[in-house]
Order: sequence, then C-alpha cells, then structure tokens
Amino acid sequence: MRRMPNLADKKLRDGTAAIIAGGKSSRFGEPKALARFQSRELVDYAIDLARSISNHRILIYGEENIFAKKNVECIPDLIPNFGPLGGIYTALKHAATPWIAALPCDMPYLAPEVYETLALYRSENRPIVAVSHKGVESIVSIWPKSLAGRIEDTLREGKLAIHTVLGEFEAVETVLPEVMPNYQEKWFLNIN
Repeated sequence: MRRMPNLADKKLRDGTAAIIAGGKSSRFGEPKALARFQSRELVDYAIDLARSISNHRILIYGEENIFAKKNVECIPDLIPNFGPLGGIYTALKHAATPWIAALPCDMPYLAPEVYETLALYRSENRPIVAVSHKGVESIVSIWPKSLAGRIEDTLREGKLAIHTVLGEFEAVETVLPEVMPNYQEKWFLNIN
C-alpha cells in the first residue's frame, strides 16, 4: 500500500525546473527541441511548463547553444555527450535550489500536475521518477542536489543509462495512473 503524501508539500517551490535539451537528435535528423509541433517549437512547450512549476528555470544544452533567443537561462553540459544523465548532473551542479525537476523537451502535452504529484513523494537523497501507462519515464523526474557527487562518479565510471542509475539510487517510482485521478495518457506523448 502506498503512503499518502503530505499535501502541504505540493509545489516545487524549492526547486529548479531544468529543461534537458542537450541531445544530438541523431535518430530525429535535426535538433528535436527546435522541431515544430502545432505551429510552435517543442522547446517552447518545455519552457512554458518550466515557468508553471518553478520560479527558477534553466535549459541544459549540448555542444552548441541553439537556444540563445529563448527567454530562459541556457547552461552548457558540464560533461558533453553523456546523455540525459549528463544534463541532469549539469542542472544539479548549477541549481541554487535543493531540488531540480528534469523536463524533457519532446513531450508537448506534459502537465504541471505531473511534477506537483512527483513533489509529493520526495524522499531525501533519492530521485523521484514518473511511471506512466507506458512504464518508467526516466527524464520526467525530480532529483535532490545532494546526488550531484554520486552522479558525477557514475558518469566517470562510464555509466550513462539513466534507468540503470535510477535503480542504483533507489528512485521513488511514482505510478501516476494509480495516484492521479485526473491522469491523462496524452501527457506522455513523445514526439519522435
């Protein structure tokens, strides 16, 4: 049986919304974050989501800042080419808050309620990750800043698979269809 969270902790007021947009988009063929979906660039949906969940917002990019004209602080990957986990590490090292909410740049329907729900299940020194109707959504997650050193060690060991690290760090898997009465499958539509 799942424990009921403390509703007073609902918002991520002590966190930074970190858009993870440093991927090479090799399967996509062009920078996915700048691809258009319903007349807007995908990254614009992520920026709007970031604004709705935190007053602290950053965008983590790879080797080239293609987001300079966006109204968000852009931070280069500290360790380039290390995938989403490298982006999360960069966000944790840069954030001035004790938590970061990792946001993918390719889920235009993702709702703030998802992060509000994840925040309810925060546990000291453990990441919290969304589980949708499709399974674990490894980037849709909240991470404590206290894990930055462990993630750096993991990256230096050559472990890049975020799902492996979530397991090693005993992530709190939050099964959203079970805990959110208003859960919507479309939130997890991934544009490929």
